[in-house]
Amino acid sequence: MRCGARWCFLAGVLVLLICLYLLKGFGGFRSKEQAVLIKRRFDEWQITPEAESSQQRVYVSLDSKTSHKIGIFRDIPDFRHARCKNEYHSITLKASIIIIAHNEEPTALLRSITSILLRTPRSLLNEIIVVDDASEIDSSNLFRGMPPVVKYIRSNDRLGVAMARTRGVGASAGEALIFLDAHVEVGVGWLEPLLSHLQHHPQDAAVPILDAIDPNTFSFSKSPLMIGSFGWDLLFQWRMASIKSVLDIQPYSSPVMPGIFALRRKEFDRLEGYDHGLTYWGGDNLEMSFKISMCGGSIMFIPCSRVAHVFMDRHGYLFPDGLAASYVRNILRIVEVWLDEYKQYFYAHRGTYFEGVDYGDIGRPLSIRSRLQCRSFDWYKQFVHRELRLPLFSYLAWGELRSGKLCLDTINHNEGGSIGAFPCHGMGGNQRWQYSSYGEIMHDALCLEVSSSPSSETTSQAEIILAHCSKDEVVPSSQKWHINHSRKIVNSAALLCIAIAKSNEDGSSNVVLQNCDDTEQQWAFSFTVSTDH
Repeated sequence: MRCGARWCFLAGVLVLLICLYLLKGFGGFRSKEQAVLIKRRFDEWQITPEAESSQQRVYVSLDSKTSHKIGIFRDIPDFRHARCKNEYHSITLKASIIIIAHNEEPTALLRSITSILLRTPRSLLNEIIVVDDASEIDSSNLFRGMPPVVKYIRSNDRLGVAMARTRGVGASAGEALIFLDAHVEVGVGWLEPLLSHLQHHPQDAAVPILDAIDPNTFSFSKSPLMIGSFGWDLLFQWRMASIKSVLDIQPYSSPVMPGIFALRRKEFDRLEGYDHGLTYWGGDNLEMSFKISMCGGSIMFIPCSRVAHVFMDRHGYLFPDGLAASYVRNILRIVEVWLDEYKQYFYAHRGTYFEGVDYGDIGRPLSIRSRLQCRSFDWYKQFVHRELRLPLFSYLAWGELRSGKLCLDTINHNEGGSIGAFPCHGMGGNQRWQYSSYGEIMHDALCLEVSSSPSSETTSQAEIILAHCSKDEVVPSSQKWHINHSRKIVNSAALLCIAIAKSNEDGSSNVVLQNCDDTEQQWAFSFTVSTDH
């Protein structure tokens, strides 16, 4: 028996050594020990009733079986440019990393934590704070016995992103605050560039480049250098960054940021944090972006810092009063506090969906803006978000482009992609269009274009696609459209009309070109100055 016990002990030691070997090349030895400790705690937790409930739960936003198969730590591609390596020295700031979790798949959450431990110098890490925002399954038992650097806070009441982060800040002690999602894997050398920028530019927000993790396969994809942007509907959008060289490692500015960013604690306190009236989900990144940009700082993307993020197709979160109600209320608070006289353009784009919504008392955020002597939205538009165009001065019509109960829709396609029609939802986004004084039908920087100019005998070969709008003074006829008195939309090159064809199983309909005499299709924009063009 003594010999058997000895072999069991040696087998346990061997397993530990294998784990440490697999972690070779990551972090310091202490970080490896902490990651293995989390793995051991997770294995113990998996036989508890909470773990059984978690395994039975359906995580609609990602593939939990694949995530479990991967485990709670793995290697990650190093997408940094070679010039990023060994570039950052003499960093004195220490970071508190704040993660909000609500109904998160456990292995994805723990993989986020272990990736931080394995790829972050311990000398720069004050703590990792996980705020459990009233998840259906209490993970308190899972986090008992975790390394002391990992702190777990559970709220039994649903706080939402802004207030849960505020609670995490209150429990932290680091000089820099790093806000991460609960489904990320940080890259090698991710933290040093962020802290270095904050050390030299204390009023800025520093944002890592977000590489993509597929929610089904969990494979990695390198992201190009992007900026955060938005139109008059205030929907966050990713845009390609206009940088001279894709190999550039210098920080670059952006109008707005996603929810993953770094900010000095003193700056967070000076700005008085998030608007306390924001609920659950939606708009918190825009509110903080406006506050930073208009009140003394800048949003800066840091190419040498890379964090991989699971970009989910849909939410796995619960909203006590519904997602739409939470999002609409939050956006209206931001509009009323920050857009000044320009809010009319927002309401022109999305007014039908936002009418009569009670967004609560905005006295506190307005007084903070006044006290900080923040700049106007007019200044922001001129010097920060220069691409934000005024609709009334360049557009004859805008909003939804509707035919009956269906609206023209980009169906999430980009340049070169086709378009379709979906039931109108009133929230803008893919169904937001502008009709320019040059005859363009635009979705931001993309225009409707006929891919060829067929004769009447070859109309079946004509296709409407999304293409970059021409910057020439004379718009090409393939991108020029005329809305006639019968409300038909005619392309100047093909002399054919936009029409809705057969319906698909997903509720969409195909959009095609037809001879104008053969279609009764009529179209109308939500808002029109004049269509006599």
